[in-house]
Amino acid sequence: MRVVNLMVCALLTIGLLGCSKTLLPREQNTKKMIWKSYDEVDAAYNQVIPNKTTVADLINMHMAPKTGSNVSVINYVQIRTMFGAQANDKDIPAVVENCLLLFDQCTGYVLHAGDQQSQRTGNVILDITNFHRQTETTGWEFEAFFIMQKDLVVYKLSSGNPEDQSTKDQRNPLGPFQNFSPGIPTPY
Repeated sequence: MRVVNLMVCALLTIGLLGCSKTLLPREQNTKKMIWKSYDEVDAAYNQVIPNKTTVADLINMHMAPKTGSNVSVINYVQIRTMFGAQANDKDIPAVVENCLLLFDQCTGYVLHAGDQQSQRTGNVILDITNFHRQTETTGWEFEAFFIMQKDLVVYKLSSGNPEDQSTKDQRNPLGPFQNFSPGIPTPY
């Protein structure tokens, strides 16, 4: 009788868990930065004016290494490869090509900003047993690229996604055995 009671309690608990979305994993990936949205970082980026903005200005704007999070420094070789490994003079803007001729006096900063949240939704039991997993992702991302000739910004470029909303729906008919591979030796 006690075993039956335990089984009934276990089934009721599992049934209730199947309705609860708070037990499913969630993840947040936020890059440490002063901007809270795509629009904020884009507005700051738009204040950078080629041939006017200096490295000191970028430092004050938190868009330079050590003062701004997630800013990488790249050298002139990496700048050239960003335009393509086989890039020639026609593929690279003239101002960048002139900067590259100065070799180590030509550097770049790459700023990465963004905020992404992922939440698994759906039935807990189907998720745990790997039969059906749904993940909803929301957020934004922004990347800015600055080329400096000595201490002056001579070129800038940005890209990003102001509003990322996606859903991943994964169904595995074999559930927990979907990726099961017993150690069966293969003949050579």
